[in-house]
Amino acid sequence: MRGADGRLVVADLFYADGPALYATVRTNPDRIVRDYLEHLRRHMTELPLASSGRWAEGDAEQMRAALAAAEDRLRLAR
Repeated sequence: MRGADGRLVVADLFYADGPALYATVRTNPDRIVRDYLEHLRRHMTELPLASSGRWAEGDAEQMRAALAAAEDRLRLAR
């Protein structure tokens, strides 16, 4: 995205509903995999929530593992 002056603007696209999105990764990763294509969720665990600071130890890894398992289930179902 570019600003009116042409400069590149970067935004954290997960910020708007981040707490609910990350909660759903933990409780229903299959829904996230179904609703967000891989390229849209590829980096979602690399930035912490703005309001929370760093992820708790192992939290991002657990979310990545849950998403990978959900992706595998989706592939097998096709």
